[in-house]
Amino acid sequence: AAGAPAGANQLNDVKLDTPYNKLPPNMKQAVDGLWKQISEQRELAARLKTVSDADLQALTADLRQLKQGLGKAQSIQRGLTVAAEVVNEDSKELLDATERHGAWPVARMLTPMAGVRVSEEMPSPHLWATIEHFKRMLRLYDAQIEALERQLSQTRGSGAREGDKAGGAVAPHTIAELMRVQQAAFMHVAGSVAALHETVDTLRARTRRRSDRDPFAAADRMEKDEKRKFANRMRGLAQPNANLPAAPTTFGGGN
Repeated sequence: AAGAPAGANQLNDVKLDTPYNKLPPNMKQAVDGLWKQISEQRELAARLKTVSDADLQALTADLRQLKQGLGKAQSIQRGLTVAAEVVNEDSKELLDATERHGAWPVARMLTPMAGVRVSEEMPSPHLWATIEHFKRMLRLYDAQIEALERQLSQTRGSGAREGDKAGGAVAPHTIAELMRVQQAAFMHVAGSVAALHETVDTLRARTRRRSDRDPFAAADRMEKDEKRKFANRMRGLAQPNANLPAAPTTFGGGN
């Protein structure tokens, strides 16, 4: 047809007996590519025929060893992955423990030397443990004093007053006063430990601050806030119970 493209006319002119030199350019390129692939396959087949059975067996053994090595490598990789996860969890637990003992957060360590200094200058965890022990003992003493006051207030009366006058028993308010003196001494020891901890912090800050820029300033403020809260709790424990009456009136130990 007059309107048909030239390429379509050339494709229609190609037949099985068409010579190579009369083929269109695109058909020649396709034939050349096919012939190149056939030639490569023939060369590969010829090379394989020249390989001996011993070489093929050696190749098979090498492939087997390669697969075994790959399996071992995968096992090692899985083991390393599990170990890395364990180390990651241990690191998280260690970081939480150091933060609970008052160590500086790792995120605030700007240089490796900063981390070394923190490890050397951090407050002793034993000081924190001692203070917590004192706090528990103070709460226990307060509870015992209140229980003793309630018990003694129930037994006040003429019999208790007569026993006091006769010298056969110790006055209840005297026992309570002795307990309060013991509590005050305990408070003094706890305050000394807190002062020692503050002195350690001051010395550590002096050796750490070498310039106006202190990378641990924020952590210092957080720790000072914790100290103030602790001091407030200690003062609250030291104050006598306002709801309890005075000792002589409560226990009836007057003349």
